[in-house]
Amino acid sequence: MSELAAICLAWVGMSCFCVAMTRHHRAVFGGTPARRTRLLLRVTGTMLLALSLAAAVSGAGWAFGSVQWGCAISVSALAMVLLVSYRPRWLLRATAAILLAGGLLLAV
Repeated sequence: MSELAAICLAWVGMSCFCVAMTRHHRAVFGGTPARRTRLLLRVTGTMLLALSLAAAVSGAGWAFGSVQWGCAISVSALAMVLLVSYRPRWLLRATAAILLAGGLLLAV
């Protein structure tokens, strides 16, 4: 289950980094982010990626967990690039769905 947590946290962290960029924030929300908002999103994204690393390493150890973490970030980033390129407004829905599904699966 820690692999699932790592993937979910990586997705949410990468989505924070994505909407911290002015171009993507404008595409998703329709406006330019304030400087404070961009900083908050970057800090949140960094913390979520660190938590993702911790989840991956706790489940599989440093040797394999770090590889899983790298794969989780890569897959999340690729999916995010495709989503923001073609359907930027769906990013919030996808992130909410991943948070909900990940939370439900971890609770079980």
